[in-house]
Order: sequence, then C-alpha cells, then structure tokens
Amino acid sequence: MQKLQGLRINRFLPDEPKPDLEALGLQPPDLEIALAQGTDTVARLQFGKNPTNDPQQIYGRRLDLNALVIVSNQWLAPWRVSGSANDFRDPNLVAPTQPVEAIEVHSQETFSIYLQTNDTWLIRPGNFPADRALMRDFLSALTNLQIVSFVKDLVADPDLPAYGLAPPARQFTLRGASSNSPAGLTNKVIAELSFGTNQQDKVFARRLDESSVYAVKLADFEHLPTAGWQLRDRQIWNSSETNVVRVSIRQRGKTRQMLHKGTYEWSLAPGSQGSLEPLRIEETVRGLCHLAASAWTARGATNRVQFGFADDGHQVTIELKDGQQLSVEFGREAPSSCQYGAIMRDGEIFIFECPWLLYRDVLLYLSVPSSQ
Repeated sequence: MQKLQGLRINRFLPDEPKPDLEALGLQPPDLEIALAQGTDTVARLQFGKNPTNDPQQIYGRRLDLNALVIVSNQWLAPWRVSGSANDFRDPNLVAPTQPVEAIEVHSQETFSIYLQTNDTWLIRPGNFPADRALMRDFLSALTNLQIVSFVKDLVADPDLPAYGLAPPARQFTLRGASSNSPAGLTNKVIAELSFGTNQQDKVFARRLDESSVYAVKLADFEHLPTAGWQLRDRQIWNSSETNVVRVSIRQRGKTRQMLHKGTYEWSLAPGSQGSLEPLRIEETVRGLCHLAASAWTARGATNRVQFGFADDGHQVTIELKDGQQLSVEFGREAPSSCQYGAIMRDGEIFIFECPWLLYRDVLLYLSVPSSQ
C-alpha cells in the first residue's frame, strides 16, 4: 500500500490520435487494482504493457479519470502476484498475542507443560522440570511455524479424515494467563493446532478456530516434541567429584575399579590392572559428576539394541560417600558424532547423546585395558 501511494505519473499520453487500449495492454488490463471504502469503490487502477524499449515504465489509467498515463513500474512490483490472494496471507500458522503459560500435547504420549512462577516449566505427568533451552526452542519452532501451502479454505468435518486430521496425528493447545488460577487447564485457549498426514515432505495442519487446511514443512514439523521426556531437563545429575570414593568400569565382560583417596589421588582396587593418569582421571570423573545430555533420544529398555547397548558394553559407575551411585553406560555413535549414553531414571532407561569430548576422555581414561 505504501508503494502504491508513492505512484506518480511520469507522462500523460495525448488524446489524439485515440490510443489503442489493446495495444497498450489495457483492454483487458494486465493488472487491475480496485480500492474501496466499505461497499463503495473509490478508485480503480489499470496497468498494461511497457512502452517500447522501456521496461522501467508501464502504461496505466484510472477509470474515473479520462487520461492515459505512463508510470514507473517499480512501484507495482509487490502487486504483480500469481493471481491468488494467498500471496498476501499471513504465513504464520499461529501468532500468539499474549504469553503462553501452558501447553497441552496429544501425540505418542499425552502430556502438559506449565509455566511456573520462577520462569521455569514443569512437565506432567511426572512433575519433572523442563529444560529451559529446549522449551525456548520448542516455543520458537511452534510459534514460527510457516504455512507453505494453503491447501483448501473450506473443509467440512466429514472431509478431515482425508487429511489425517480426524483424529489428528498430533495436537497442541496453547493457553495464556488466567487471572484467578495458576497455569493449567482453566487458562484461556490462545490456539489449538492439529497436524495430520505427511505427503511430499509436507504435513497437513489446521487451526481449530478455522475451517481451512494448510500444509507445513515436514522438517519444521519434526522439530516439535512427541513426548514429554524429550523436553526434560538435560542436567542428568550434578555432584561434586570430592564426594567420589570409587569408580567401577565394566567393559567386554571385565571389571576395573579405581579408588579415590583425595584430589588427584587415585589407586587401583585389588584385582584391577593397568596404569593410571590421576590428573586425567580426575577431570573425566568431574565431567561425569556434572553429566548433562546434549539431547534426549529415546526411552525404554526395548531401545537398547537399536542404539548399540549390550550386556557386556562399556559402563561407568561412580560411587559417592553417601552410598549413592551414578551409573551410565555407552552405546554406538550417533549421527551427530556424539556417543549414545543410557541412564536409569524413575525406574526407566533414558537414552541420550553424551557430549563427544567427554566420551573421548571416558574412552581414554575410564576404560578396561584390553590386556586385563
């Protein structure tokens, strides 16, 4: 609209001889723009071809003025669309007008996430804290999801199964603040998004407050979580290495133990063999005591084989002074070049990507020597 308001007449065409409108591209016009106030059309602009050897200008006229003119073509570039109103539509699937304080997800699992008073997020069921960075990325991916195709404007409920939207494969409900209750199911709904079938690397989507079906990129859709544990705090545990009394290593059916007597003081337990590098061992143990996942990958013992875990695989267990044990085992290498790790949490196995620098040191300094 701003560019259209900047449109100025460069030259008026003479009334005689009478111009050939068809030759000028004005009958029919190549481009017509009608401006209205309410139901009244206040201006109708028509534009045609370029003057000979002058692509920077174009023939034009206003139907309520008896004049043919030449104007600059550059001001009309934004209006030369494909002929569909979709070119001017908002490409954002959702654009929240208020802060999101709760999210409900129905997918492989059904879970909810609630904003807490200390600006952290809580995932239910389970009441476990969400990772701040993962939540920030999730909210950004969801609220910046771009529509790549306006599939159909009016879709009746009986037609939704054809798009995989009844029932949907995945559904997200965003809720805002509530003035009289904490974040939860009573909060005002900001948006409800449903996702269906994947076709040609696009996923059908719709807002429940609209009758249209859209499509988003499959790659963008895959950034959205399917289970609550994928957003869980990536800090696995956080203990001081000064509390470590013993490190047990299991590998290839053999066991090696190292005793911690003080800062940078390490010795082999009876029956264990090999040389020690106390400085390197201390630094590696420190890293394991503050273990954080690069990413959560899977949950459940049924995934062990898939990610390269074996009964005689590499496992490191750190024993603390209070008797607590921090145990992690390692599987195969992930596509990211990190190593898959597994820990037991809440009675279940959680598989994650271990930072590759930490695993490199584990492999060098917390392994069972092949000669043992």
